[in-house]
Amino acid sequence: MSSALFSVLLAFAGYSILNFSQAVQKIALARMPTARVAGGALWVAALLASGGSFGIVFAAIALGNVAVVGAMAGTGLVSLALFSALVMGETLSRAKLVAIVAIVAGAAAVALAQGDEGTAYHPLLLWSIPAVTIAVSGLAWILTPAGTLKGVVIAAFSGFLGAYSQLFQKRSAASFSLDAGFREVLEAVATDPLTLVWIGFSAASMVVLQFAYRHGEAIRTIPAFTTAFIVTPVVGGVFVFGETLSAVQWVGVVVILLAGARVSA
Repeated sequence: MSSALFSVLLAFAGYSILNFSQAVQKIALARMPTARVAGGALWVAALLASGGSFGIVFAAIALGNVAVVGAMAGTGLVSLALFSALVMGETLSRAKLVAIVAIVAGAAAVALAQGDEGTAYHPLLLWSIPAVTIAVSGLAWILTPAGTLKGVVIAAFSGFLGAYSQLFQKRSAASFSLDAGFREVLEAVATDPLTLVWIGFSAASMVVLQFAYRHGEAIRTIPAFTTAFIVTPVVGGVFVFGETLSAVQWVGVVVILLAGARVSA
């Protein structure tokens, strides 16, 4: 199996765990008023799973293209929709089934078509993009009145933070070789200052998302989170690392975005 294909499979697994844990967190928060201990334990378990998903995505990025891995974020919604139908007994409409098929097709296009890995690196953009976005998003958070729109703004901010951590992961992965042993790779990651940065962004994303849940319904917040989560590494990979996607891959990204919004609705 090629490293590029394995990267896509890891991304699918990581994003599936992430979306599933988000749904469980929402369920846990709803249970806390009547069952604080059980709800709290469920929330912590989901939070840990969410954190673990970022580690899986890190492995995917180390093996492949950050723009391609980021574009795969919408595929986690497929696992979430199927889980909801098979385990929780929710009904999948025909429109959602079509959207699921479209996401799979879009993911296949992204995975199988060829783009350029990119050799450029722009450190100023790597740091200035999040600085500007955090300032603007923070201001929008403060100024937006309480309600659904505020939840959408916060969820999109959370998606940006979580996804931008992948750009720091990509830069961190450049500091070691996957041909080295597991211990050497683990030591390289543990001693790299950027590890604290991407972990901080990932943790901040999970914390911010909890505020989004308090202001808006999941039907609104999760699509906003997922859209930002897909777009951020794709755009960041292109501008920060000079990566390129083929025309077929861009079509796949758009299909995943549109179909993902339909599955979440």
